[in-house]
Formats: sequence, structure tokens, C-alpha cells
Amino acid sequence: MVVVVTGASSGIGKAICELLGNKGHQVYGFSRRKVHEESFISMQVDVTNKEQIEKAFETIYEKEQSIQVIINNAGMGISGSIEDTELMDAKSMFDVNFFGAFEVIQVALPYLRKEQHSKIINITSLAGVFPIPFQAFYS
Repeated sequence: MVVVVTGASSGIGKAICELLGNKGHQVYGFSRRKVHEESFISMQVDVTNKEQIEKAFETIYEKEQSIQVIINNAGMGISGSIEDTELMDAKSMFDVNFFGAFEVIQVALPYLRKEQHSKIINITSLAGVFPIPFQAFYS
């Protein structure tokens, strides 16, 4: 199975890539910085840059002739009170957490539709259900 995971440089995303890669799946991990791993292929792709996303999917499809699973995991948070938070910081967070996932799905859909059984998995946070003090934008 060919899997694309965003937010793959650390944390949950990296763990997903390692787990699936070690189980024999062909895993491509997107992150803003390239990491060197043996269990998956790291690609430097910023989810806020549609051109990079398109090029990455073209490259993967040319090599694999298939993409079955997308796992949207890229995310960031900002801390602080609303009155102390810069609007640009809040916009950057929404660009990664919401619009980044949207862009990846939009680019991935034509490839996923070629498959009989494809999946999109979006990883979010419990902060949407259980708000975190001083993280209003993230929650």
C-alpha cells in the first residue's frame, strides 16, 4: 500500500510513518524539513504551498503508479491570550491546520479516485472538544 503522511518530521506523524513503513507499506512523509529515515521516504513539502504538494504527488505517482492512503497530520499550535496573539500567527496556524489539509485532499483526490479502495484520514486534536486555556485559536 502507498501511503502519504503529512507532518512527518516528528511526533505522531513520524511514528505513523515508521509504523507503516516497518510493516512493509511504501510510505512518503511530508514535512517542511526533510528527515533521514530508513522506514519511510521523507519529502520536503510545505502543506501551505500547493505547488509543492502537486509536484510531490506527481513524483510519487510516477514512481509508484498508485496512492491509496492520505493521512493529514500536519499541525501547529500557538499559545497565549487572544489579546496578545498576532493575527498573522493565527492565520499561519489556520493555513497549516485547516487549509493545508484541504489543499492536500484537493490535490490527492484525482489519484485516490483511481484506486478501488482508498482512504483519507484526518488527524485532529481533542482540543476542539476540551479547550485548552490560553490556546483559544488552537482549541
